[in-house]
Amino acid sequence: MKILSFDTSNNLASVAIMDNDELLAYNTTETSSQQAEKLFFLIEECLSLSKLKLSDIDLISVTNGPGSFTGVRIGLAAALGLKMGSKTQVISLSNFQVLAYHALK
Repeated sequence: MKILSFDTSNNLASVAIMDNDELLAYNTTETSSQQAEKLFFLIEECLSLSKLKLSDIDLISVTNGPGSFTGVRIGLAAALGLKMGSKTQVISLSNFQVLAYHALK
């Protein structure tokens, strides 16, 4: 299953693409507070690095906080926009869920 994940809830935006347990691509902004300006560039770059198109993605995951309200809003709006354009399923995860998953691994 190919998953496009991104987090904009903190000062930096990060994007990753995984295929099952294999990390295909990862990118993050280098300067803070530029989530809105850089998110789609990061997504396009990760898709290019992984040699995938948005239509190849099976699931989009986005973090829903805790974090900055504006950052969370940017991420959720981007995920919903991608869902509308690609008909790909979207899930949202809290940063705590992501940390708990890594702690169990």
